Amino acid sequence: MSAIDPDLIRRVARIELRTRKMVDSSLIGAYRAAFRGRGVTFDSVRPYEPGDDVRHMDWKVSARIGEPHVKQFAAERDLSVMLVIDDSGSMRAGAPRSKREVAAELAAAVAWIGGRAGDRVGALTVHSGGTTFVPARRGRNHVLRVIRAVLGQDASLLGTDLTTALRMTVRAQRKRGIIFVLSDFLASAGDYQSALALAAAKHDVVACVVSEPLERAWPDAGLVVLEDAETQRRIVVDSGDSAWRARFAQRAQQFDEARTRAIVRSGAYRMTLSTGDDPIAALARFMRRRAAEGRRL
Repeated sequence: MSAIDPDLIRRVARIELRTRKMVDSSLIGAYRAAFRGRGVTFDSVRPYEPGDDVRHMDWKVSARIGEPHVKQFAAERDLSVMLVIDDSGSMRAGAPRSKREVAAELAAAVAWIGGRAGDRVGALTVHSGGTTFVPARRGRNHVLRVIRAVLGQDASLLGTDLTTALRMTVRAQRKRGIIFVLSDFLASAGDYQSALALAAAKHDVVACVVSEPLERAWPDAGLVVLEDAETQRRIVVDSGDSAWRARFAQRAQQFDEARTRAIVRSGAYRMTLSTGDDPIAALARFMRRRAAEGRRL
């Protein structure tokens, strides 16, 4: 990476401070409940209580002490969290904050929480110029390195290839882990569904769909010039035309439904986030909901 500028240092410090305030023991517990390890390991022995599974009875300890005791088991974590960040031109859209800024703050929060829970954290940002890869490791200093990687961006790099990024992540992450994919997923569903499915077959995958309000509905703003953020192609539309606005909203809804189907069919879980949302609060709600549902991601 290039030299770290003072503004980036301030952004890292600000996100660290906000996340520390948000992250309490209950949120760490929700994270661990939502993202569990695959196996269990022996933890300790305790006295038998009515309702305990007799298959967990420790007969040797029970015979020695003269009272029934059962074995307790703990989930094996040994997890790695990989953040796959879409750094394409379309992610620069949005006001007052861009989709890319919101995604970066969400990724930074995931990094802090995963680090606090003792998991390894890594990142892969993808753009037209290639990728920036930070391998998954533990430790506060490494988490800071990850956050610097996801916050840093080059405005001259426009396109992206999520399929390649996901395949690279699967190859790099050999053991089962967690993959957060942060993107607007504006590509055709067929371009990324199979790659998501490949990742979800081995890992817990969360597809974080970042959007901005103008992608769903357009206000009456008269004649406006729209530019494709990745191809720079421009067109002039009359947003004052109610029929045009209705067609736009209908196409946007159809696109969102196709995007949702692709994510669900891939086996990944879908989290939605708008540029007007608080990324850390949204992440907390998502994890608590997943933990409450009692399903393993």
